[in-house]
Amino acid sequence: GTGITITNAAGSITVAQTAAAPAAATQAEMEAASSTTVYVSPGREQYHPGVAKGWINFNGVTGASNAAYNATVARNGLGDYTVTWTTAFSSANYAIAGTCQDNTATRSCVVSIQSMLAGSVRINTLDTTAGAAEDMNPVTLMAVGDQ
Repeated sequence: GTGITITNAAGSITVAQTAAAPAAATQAEMEAASSTTVYVSPGREQYHPGVAKGWINFNGVTGASNAAYNATVARNGLGDYTVTWTTAFSSANYAIAGTCQDNTATRSCVVSIQSMLAGSVRINTLDTTAGAAEDMNPVTLMAVGDQ
């Protein structure tokens, strides 16, 4: 290793580095998710397979985003939305999880996937009591996979 020598009036001492400092994980190391000898920097965390690559919380009635990361939403019609990923996935083979809350608290709702592309997902929110499309608020969606 490398060392530093410090000298003062009483003499000198040498301080040696005994081990190399850990390195930041590369994108490949993050995607492999197996190294225990590198550290995760904020700029590489998104490459780990178990980390959400995008999420959104939006008002299904108005189509307005309440909060989001790597995602925007467009309201296509009653209970019909397209969520676009700012950074697209490498393919349409990613996973999403969604929830919704009924506006009236008298029905239950479900988020259903209409279609998935690498850069977006089209979803519907359904009133399971009536079996029909319905605007819900809030609607949340999270995605994991390879970008």
